[in-house]
Amino acid sequence: MPYKDKDAAKAHAREYYLRNGDTLRLKAKQYREENREALLAVQARWRVTHPNQKKEWDQQNKAYILAYAKEYRDSHKDDTKRWWKEWYAKNRDQVLERNRQKRQANLEQARERERQYESAHKGRSRIKEEKRRARKANLPDTLTQREWEIILDLFNHQCAYCGDEGELAQDHVIPVTQGGGYVKENIVPACKSCNSFKGNRSLPITLRLGI
Repeated sequence: MPYKDKDAAKAHAREYYLRNGDTLRLKAKQYREENREALLAVQARWRVTHPNQKKEWDQQNKAYILAYAKEYRDSHKDDTKRWWKEWYAKNRDQVLERNRQKRQANLEQARERERQYESAHKGRSRIKEEKRRARKANLPDTLTQREWEIILDLFNHQCAYCGDEGELAQDHVIPVTQGGGYVKENIVPACKSCNSFKGNRSLPITLRLGI
């Protein structure tokens, strides 16, 4: 009988899979969907009881794992994006706390990375922070780096209030506290002195344009 011969048995299994691959994959998918929680629990227990085996297998098959993950992400972009969004919504507080603890434990390295990023991507970290601030206040946050560069050109890289050509910051014409969004129509360049003087006020348009 063919099943007593290992090679013949493997060949028979391959042939069977080739003939019935679609049906088998469909059944396997249905089984995983119907028993998802139980399978995850089994996997979790196995990882706890076999920590070294899992780690060794991952190291030995790193290239395969990365290639498979990339292929899956490329072919399931919408599903992956939706899954991560749902997962983050459920675990947001834990993720933020873990990141905070990690940063505190490696504070100097974190600050150095931030300095390097700011140096290599001048202005982008500021835009990221302002977008976060606007979202927190439920305000629009559509300004882009390109739009900020255009605004600087429109004002000849000068302060919108005094005409100074020194270091310029992004200033909200209508402050965030008064409902001013982080959008191109509401952002002008301002020197440190004018930005500090203006504070949470909204200055007259004649002063903003230097008229």
